[in-house]
Amino acid sequence: MPAFPAALPAARTPDPMTAPALRWGILGTGWIAERFARSVRRHTRQSLTAVASRDHGRAEHFARRHGIPRAHGSYEELTAASDIDVVYVATEHTAHLTCARLALEHGKHVLVEKPLALNAEEAIEIARFAAGRRLTGFPGDL
Repeated sequence: MPAFPAALPAARTPDPMTAPALRWGILGTGWIAERFARSVRRHTRQSLTAVASRDHGRAEHFARRHGIPRAHGSYEELTAASDIDVVYVATEHTAHLTCARLALEHGKHVLVEKPLALNAEEAIEIARFAAGRRLTGFPGDL
C-alpha cells in the first residue's frame, strides 16, 4: 500500500488573481449580489463598474457600500452601458430569463446566479440566445 502523501497536490485551477480584469455590472442588490461583490473584491482583480436596481436609491446604497463607481435605476441603463463587459444577474429568479436576454441583446456576456432559470425550457432559451450572439463558451450548436 502506498504511503499517505505528506502534502496536498498542486491546485489545478488557475489563480483568480491572474485572470484578465473585466468590467462587471451587477443586476440586483440582494443577498447573493452582496456576497458576489464581496467575493469579487476580496479574491480577484475584476472591476465592479456598475450596479442596477429597479429602485435607484437601493442601487446607490449598494454602490457606496461596495465601492462601485456607478448606480443605475434600471436594468436597461446598465446593460446598454459601453463600459460593461459582463453582467452578473442577481435578480429574483422569475426575472433571470428577462434580465439575461436583456444583457445578451446588448452584447454582454452573462453570469446568472442559481438557478439559471425556472425550468429547462428557459435555460435552453438563454443558452440558444447567447449562442446566437456568439456570447457562449459552448462548442457546437444548441
